[in-house]
Amino acid sequence: MPEMNTTTKLFRALPGLFFFVAMAVLLPACGQDKDVREQATKMAIEESIPEMLPAAKAEGKIVSLDTTKIVLDNTSVIDLPKDKDVATIFLVRNAETKEGSTALSEKGMARAGFLATQLQKAHLLQVFCSKDNASLQTANFVARSNEAELNYLNTWDSREMAATLISSYRGKRVLLVATPDLVSKLLQHYLGNKKLKTPDNEYENIYVIFAKDLGDVELHHLLF
Repeated sequence: MPEMNTTTKLFRALPGLFFFVAMAVLLPACGQDKDVREQATKMAIEESIPEMLPAAKAEGKIVSLDTTKIVLDNTSVIDLPKDKDVATIFLVRNAETKEGSTALSEKGMARAGFLATQLQKAHLLQVFCSKDNASLQTANFVARSNEAELNYLNTWDSREMAATLISSYRGKRVLLVATPDLVSKLLQHYLGNKKLKTPDNEYENIYVIFAKDLGDVELHHLLF
């Protein structure tokens, strides 16, 4: 067999050389892709974990509320806005219902009645509720005690609902009673945080929002 010259040896070695060069380039890239995928998965998991707003995180419990201020059980005082560009929105979930029913239970009616008493001097112009029976019944207690109109919001779009409450009630005060899911969505729109969630199994939370625009709000998480 004739001896291969240097050029022939080089050409025969090229495929193997290309393989090792390709592996040297691709393996780190694959490792980087794996790191990117792992990082993306971690971020997706973190994004899916809600930021709960439970009673334990509340600023305090309402002791008294009038046209100018809210006094809490820890002696803190929250001044209600006088600015005509600011809408004051009280946001609360519906009270407890009877098992297997949409009607308020005795405990739910007592809670709705207590909420009405707490907000009796708030001078609410309007009370709104979502279109479920429990929210309607809860809201009706407050509307009667405040001699305020009770209505549904005429939209299923939660972002539009949040914006309407601001634009239509600047310089005024309104209450919205809704399901926990809708309360959570409204808080997300107001604060620009899609992870916010109010607990499904708590009924004493009330969120007081001073809002100029979506994302331009002051939130007070209270108990009643």
